[in-house]
Amino acid sequence: MILSALFNLYERRMRDPDPARRLAALGFEQKPIPFILELNREGQLVNLTDTRSSGKKPLAQSFLVPQGVKKTSGVASNLMWDTVEYALGIDTRGKPERVVEQHAAFRAALNALPDSAKNDPGVIAINMFLDQISLDQLT
Repeated sequence: MILSALFNLYERRMRDPDPARRLAALGFEQKPIPFILELNREGQLVNLTDTRSSGKKPLAQSFLVPQGVKKTSGVASNLMWDTVEYALGIDTRGKPERVVEQHAAFRAALNALPDSAKNDPGVIAINMFLDQISLDQLT
């Protein structure tokens, strides 16, 4: 009885229209994402969206994303979202060797998807974008 009521509460909270009260579905989490790369189906960059609010201390908008991995001193990538070092291979901290590893981990996470997910048009577009990325376009 109690477990059933808790399960029903969880399901209601997953559908809550208020993002502050909404719970993420199992395997997902709400995460502040400051920048979004919008791609077309051919993997070309269409828009770079800044989701941060204006003000003294800009806050990024939160989005529902696949559950993040626990970060330690090692290299571990999130699926389809992460820092610029992981996602794009751009060195912002003067550690080019580590950035190569981080970006390789990001690509490996995409390649580890099941075949059914790899054939998704969005995943195909991401891989095409990463194959043809021009860092001059983004920096």
